[in-house]
Amino acid sequence: MRLYLISILVILLIFYCKSDFDVQTAEMPPPLTDVLTLELSFGDENTITKNEFLLARPPYYGVDVNTADDIYVWDENKIKVFDKYGKEKFILGGPGEGPGEFSTGINHFRIAPTGYLTVFDGRFYSIFSPENKFLEKRQIQFSDTYIKLEQEHNLTFYMGRSDEHIALNADEAIISGVTGPENIGEQGNSNYDLLVYAQPDYMKILAQYELVNTFVDVSVYEGRVVGIGRYGTRYLGGFYYALLPGNKVVYTHAGHDIHIDKKDAYYTLHVVSYDGKEIYTISKKYLLQQISDSIMERPFGQAGFSGMELAGEKVREKLRDAKYLPPLQNIMADGSFIFVFIFGEYDVEMQVDIFDADTGNYLQSAVFPFIPRVIKNGYAYKFGRSEEDFPIVEKYKIDPAVYGK
Repeated sequence: MRLYLISILVILLIFYCKSDFDVQTAEMPPPLTDVLTLELSFGDENTITKNEFLLARPPYYGVDVNTADDIYVWDENKIKVFDKYGKEKFILGGPGEGPGEFSTGINHFRIAPTGYLTVFDGRFYSIFSPENKFLEKRQIQFSDTYIKLEQEHNLTFYMGRSDEHIALNADEAIISGVTGPENIGEQGNSNYDLLVYAQPDYMKILAQYELVNTFVDVSVYEGRVVGIGRYGTRYLGGFYYALLPGNKVVYTHAGHDIHIDKKDAYYTLHVVSYDGKEIYTISKKYLLQQISDSIMERPFGQAGFSGMELAGEKVREKLRDAKYLPPLQNIMADGSFIFVFIFGEYDVEMQVDIFDADTGNYLQSAVFPFIPRVIKNGYAYKFGRSEEDFPIVEKYKIDPAVYGK
């Protein structure tokens, strides 16, 4: 009789949770360690033969990799492209206002799973084909996509360093960023983290979270929003996402998608298709970490500037209310593998939870000594410094065991 009841319970659980995965961790093995091996570093005079490819001042976010393992580095208002061995190939763009040129320091550039490259340089975004052919350059203010977003949803996008426009092809894009209301008088002061799938005649909001842990200052001129400023801290949680093969995206908000009860705490990932249909969710247990006094004492504002000092105090007030650190601090994808970086101090080893995006199954956890800028085809990339203190790109081989191989 006992076996019969247990069998019924198992069947009911399988039926009830067919599109949701609740990962239990009580008897799971410890995280894998020593999973990264430095395989290549390049970018200085010891590794580069052509002066125009030497790295000068690449920003920390200025590297991405395509499906052929070519390495793209943003530096000196151009994109320097190297092969998988760190050898010089060609340069895209350069300073200027013309087609294929970049007028200011870029906010971001991203290579989509489809191979298309998007470069956003403040007022414009430029799109290149998988063959690195320049396709078009559009000004945000006059882009049909952003005009439609404003007209249909009464929301205006304010592109900043953390906002992204990722072209999937010449017509489709994934857009993420923080929005502000177009008309303050009608909509109040609500602001949102937003993730959008867009094409010329169709637009779908994939995720929308009200900003509860980030403070927004909106500038209004003649009844219209003309600028937006944001301040906050990663210690309060943020919105993260990664593109997956098969027209899918995984996302979560570390300040919203959490559940804490008397015994356990869980974070939740959402996997959706570009038409907005949720394929499944994953909930995984994590260990609560209290916000330490050392974090509370950090200078979130800027001394001598009353507005920034006030902002810093608002952040500390939120931290006191939160009590605990958010569960995670980034999401990345390598093909169909999802990497979730559990929250920890920078420059300190952190746990990474790995999931199979095709099945929704948790595979295992590993310990990483840093958060890479990009993970691609079994390698992790970040910037480092040479012995002579010049910037270099570092390429690390990830142990195949991390992928369950």
